[in-house]
Amino acid sequence: MRNNIFISYSRKDLDAVTSIKEELEANGFSCWMDLEGIVSSSREFTQDIIDAIDASSVFLFFLSANSQVSKWALKEIDYADNEQKHVVLVRINDDSMTKKFRFDFGRTNIIDWRKPEQKEKLLRDLSEWTTLLDGASLETGICRKIILPGGAEMEMIYCPPGEFMMGSSTKEVTAFSGLGLRHSVRLTKGFWLGKYPVTQKQWQGVMGGASSFFLGADNPVDSVSWNDSQEFIAKVNWALNCDVRLPTEAEWEYACLAQAADSSVGKIEKFAWYRGNSGGKTHPVGRKNPNAWGIYDMLGNVCEWCADWYGGYSLGDEIDPIGPPSGSYHVRRGGSWCRNRLDCCAVRRYRGASDNRNYDCGFRICCSTMSTK
Repeated sequence: MRNNIFISYSRKDLDAVTSIKEELEANGFSCWMDLEGIVSSSREFTQDIIDAIDASSVFLFFLSANSQVSKWALKEIDYADNEQKHVVLVRINDDSMTKKFRFDFGRTNIIDWRKPEQKEKLLRDLSEWTTLLDGASLETGICRKIILPGGAEMEMIYCPPGEFMMGSSTKEVTAFSGLGLRHSVRLTKGFWLGKYPVTQKQWQGVMGGASSFFLGADNPVDSVSWNDSQEFIAKVNWALNCDVRLPTEAEWEYACLAQAADSSVGKIEKFAWYRGNSGGKTHPVGRKNPNAWGIYDMLGNVCEWCADWYGGYSLGDEIDPIGPPSGSYHVRRGGSWCRNRLDCCAVRRYRGASDNRNYDCGFRICCSTMSTK
C-alpha cells in the first residue's frame, strides 16, 4: 500500500473530511487523521502529531473558514511547512482564504476536491510523491525532532548501519592508558543520536530542577551520574512511549568518527572545547563545527556516558556489541572542557561509577527508531 498522507483539518469539518479520507484509502493510500479525540492539552497529542507529520510523504490541509482559525491545524501546517513537506491545500467548500493565510501559505498547491479534473490530478500527484518517498532509504545525517516533557525540542541525527574499525593501534594503546585495541565492529541497525548533548533547558524541563555546576540554558547538563541519566531517560520514555536510551560505546564511537578513516577529525580547536580553549568552563552546545554527519560536541565540552559497563575489548570482530554483562564502572567518552587535546579524541575511553557525578560529565540520548519522512 502506498503510504502516509497526513490529513490536517478542523474538527467542525469532520464529516466532509472523513468522506474524502475514505475515498483516498479506497484508492490505495494510507492516511493519518486524528479520529480518536486526542486531548489537545496533553503532551502526547503534540508528540503524536509531530511523529505523524514526520512519517508522512504528503501533508493535506483541508481548507475552510474553520481550519484557518483552528489552533492545532495552524500549528500542524506551520510544522509541515518548516519541514519542507509536500503541502497541498484542499478546498472542500467556497470559504475564502484569509489574508494572513493567503500570505503565509498561498505559494503551496491548491486544489478543489469538488472539481473532478483537479481531484484526478491530485490523485496522480499523490501516487507519484508517495511512491518516490516510500522507496527511498533514510539519508545519513537526516535530522528529526522530538518534543520532550516540559516542551523543549530535541534534534536527533540518523546514523546508518555500517562497519568500522573501533579502538586504537597497538602503539597507541602502549603509549596511553584508557584505550582499547583496534578491531572490526559491524552495526547491523541504524539508530538516532542526539545532535547535541542534553542541555540544561532540556534537563530541567524533564526533571524539574537544576543539576549543573556551570549554569546556562543551552550549555550541556553536567554533574549528572549514569544513574541520573537513566532517570531522565525513564521519564522521557514514560511520557512519550518511545525507546530512548544511552548509546552503546560502539554506537558512540561510530557516530563520532562518522566514517572517518581514523580517530582524528581535524584540528581539535574547530570541533571541541578542551583545556586549551575552554576558559575552564562548559559552553553552549553547537558553537563548534559538527562532524561529517552533522553531530556537534562529541569531543570536548562534557564527557558523555555510554550504556556499557567498562571492560576490555573483544580480540576478534564484533557484531552489535553491548559491552560486558556486568562491571564496577560505566563507560564515558569524548573528553571535556578540562581535558587536554590528546584526551579529546574518538577512541579515548574513561570510566566512572554509576553514582559518580563530575562537573565535566553529561550525556546525549539515542533511540533505535523514530517516525521519519
